[in-house]
Amino acid sequence: MNKIISNLKNCFLTTDYFKYVFLIFSMSICIPPLHVITSSLFKFILGWGILLVAYDFIDKKKFIRSKNSFVLFLFLSSCLLSILINKNSLSNFKIFLYATVPIMLFYSDYVDRNMIEIKNELRKISLVYCSITFISSVISLFMFFIQLSEVRFSKATQFYTLGILEGRLYGIYVSPNAGAICALISIILSIFLLYLVNLNKGRKKSTIIYRIFSISNILIEFMYISLTDSKGTKLVIMFFSSIFAFLLYYFIDLRIYSSKQFKRGLISSLFSILACINSIVLLNLTSKFLSFIPSFIESLEHRGENDLFNIKPIFVERTYVDSEIGSYRLTLWRIGFEILKDHPIFGVGQKNLYDEGMRVNLEHNLEVSEDAIKSLHYGMHNLYMQILVGFGIVSFAIFALFFISNYFQLLRSLFKKKSEDIFIFILLFSFVSSMLFGNSFESTILFSNTGIESIFWFIFGYCMLFIKNTEKSNDILNFKKIKLIFGKVMKIGDKN
Repeated sequence: MNKIISNLKNCFLTTDYFKYVFLIFSMSICIPPLHVITSSLFKFILGWGILLVAYDFIDKKKFIRSKNSFVLFLFLSSCLLSILINKNSLSNFKIFLYATVPIMLFYSDYVDRNMIEIKNELRKISLVYCSITFISSVISLFMFFIQLSEVRFSKATQFYTLGILEGRLYGIYVSPNAGAICALISIILSIFLLYLVNLNKGRKKSTIIYRIFSISNILIEFMYISLTDSKGTKLVIMFFSSIFAFLLYYFIDLRIYSSKQFKRGLISSLFSILACINSIVLLNLTSKFLSFIPSFIESLEHRGENDLFNIKPIFVERTYVDSEIGSYRLTLWRIGFEILKDHPIFGVGQKNLYDEGMRVNLEHNLEVSEDAIKSLHYGMHNLYMQILVGFGIVSFAIFALFFISNYFQLLRSLFKKKSEDIFIFILLFSFVSSMLFGNSFESTILFSNTGIESIFWFIFGYCMLFIKNTEKSNDILNFKKIKLIFGKVMKIGDKN
């Protein structure tokens, strides 16, 4: 009996199983066909998460012991106060709960873990996430190849468009932007899996499977991104490529490590610029190459004599004229500032953005179209503006303090001491940096209730372990020693 109770406790009162279940369910929000299956159970999963949060506060206290947890707790408390003050409290509180669970459980998951455990945990999470996106992107690409366009899909009162719409590939994702960001994260996690494969070359069968899956997934996701024509994701890719290439060459390339700091920085900067340019060039070339495939498939079906020589590319860029810098962003931010002037301290609440937008449009004669104001139903297309307008200056100041503090601690740990897991640190740090940058024109890492939010807080929490190791561990591998060892090995090789 005691064993059964112990097993139930390990199953339901730890995050060991919950994190994977929650990740799958939250990912389904980005994938409407999958959300049909999971939506009815999501409330029970949320209830399970709330139970775990309560249990953590009473027994484990992992969140309390996590890095800068007090600041994060202050932020969540200020958001809750804003929700109670403003109208539509119940709807806003529901959004708050979905955001609180991954923050409080996943961010603190690194506590009481070592680097070996974290790498193994992230490997499992990466496999789950990449498997979902791989299947989704393969189906989406198939839709493009057979030119399946404007498939209407409804769930309750919500209507979704699947397939191709106005030159952009939605596939089975809720939108091209959401799908592209999901695919980019999947590429980053696949790079992580490939790195682990190279560390564990002894297990031949699993190594081959991991390598094939990871490389295949990178190619599939990259192809999907190229067909979404997501400007925001392209900017994030450029930013990620730049910072990842810079840090990789700055810290890891042994040929330039021994050079002077200025020279090392200059060479790394050149590689960074090249990586940035190459990423966009490759995306454009990939989309142009893929644009010929639907016509090629059609020619094979008809099998005409000259069909193979009459293959024409499909137009793969958005066919509508985008508003301003996309989705009325400048207009929404202008409306947001007007709302903020009237409600600076505690904001207006997430669910009240549309009503407040209509009000300021009439009161201040902004002459903004109704279509633009309707976009407020989906947020401000800027996480920082959304927190500022939705929860006020107080919440925004605490939120900024939390991220700025943690970010600079991560940066200091990166430059202060070099660990043997420097590649993982650089990869995860580049991911966090690019997501924080990307949320200046999207809102995906907070109050989005998606798998993107869940995976971000997983990784951001795991990055905290590097700060912990830098502060407490003296067993750090010195990169100058690596260079010396590498030099000796090369000399021995030359003698032989």
